[in-house]
Parts: sequence; C-alpha cells; structure tokens
Amino acid sequence: MTEFYYGQTALEQLRSYKRLTARIKVLEKQPVGNGIYISSFRQDDQLQELHRQLRGLPSYMYLNKREQKLETTAHAYLTQYKTGTHSQLREVSGLSPADEEDEKLLRELKGKIEKVIEARSGARGG
Repeated sequence: MTEFYYGQTALEQLRSYKRLTARIKVLEKQPVGNGIYISSFRQDDQLQELHRQLRGLPSYMYLNKREQKLETTAHAYLTQYKTGTHSQLREVSGLSPADEEDEKLLRELKGKIEKVIEARSGARGG
C-alpha cells in the first residue's frame, strides 16, 4: 500500500512540475523592460528550489539504479559531507577504495563532480 501511495505521490508531483514548467516557459517570454526577461532572474531560483524539493524526497524516487549505487559507495567512504563542489571533489579524490569496483565507482563520481564544476565555470579544475 505504501509503495502505491509513494508512486501516486511521485506521479502527482511530476504532473504538477510539468504544469509549473509550462507556465514558467510562458512567463519567461514576457519582457520586464529594457530587453530583460524574467528567465534571467529565475534560473538560479529554479535550481535552488529543485534542490530544496529533492532534499525532502528519498533518493530512490529521483535516482536511477546506477546513481543509487554511486550514492551508496560514496556514503560508505565519506566521513564528512562537504557542501562546495570543489570541496567535494577534494574529498572524493582523497579516498582510498577497498576494491577495484569501488575504485571504478568513485572515479565515476569524481568525473560527475568535475562535469558540474566545468558546467558552472566553463573550465575543468579551474
């Protein structure tokens, strides 16, 4: 019964998210003056709101199986949970995995963090 409830809740959240994004897309096309559009103000707010919503959900509701495995491996090795991406990269880089599979997963996690840094700054490692 609980799985059905969580499934229904997830579907309803997805539907409301789709409705909300459609309304946002319409509003983003409306100029507020001097060539400025709402979208330039809302991008960071939308990302922060999405992170806030995801924090309240169990990870199995938004992570696929591979990502769940990465998360489990990271939790097994991490003693501190840093907030900045550069701090997270240093933390993951300094880990000593117990076996080859964990090493591969941690390398993949490190690559994902590097992609986030690259997307934000435009350059890797800088």
